[in-house]
Amino acid sequence: MKRKITENLILVGKVLSEAHLYGNFPCHRVVNRQGKCATGWEEQRFLLEREGVAFKPNGCVDMKNFKWEEEMF
Repeated sequence: MKRKITENLILVGKVLSEAHLYGNFPCHRVVNRQGKCATGWEEQRFLLEREGVAFKPNGCVDMKNFKWEEEMF
């Protein structure tokens, strides 16, 4: 199970790193499970804040209020 999760995380990273080849995607909305922004991408927080996303004092996205929940049909 842990290996599968790692493989999926690597795949997500690869897809996001090449997203510019396929169109304009809101990649800045992807944060890790703790709500941390991507390392080395200073603009990410600015883009999220511009959309109204709040951050906690520790610099992480307030996941309690801004985590995406998939709608069940």
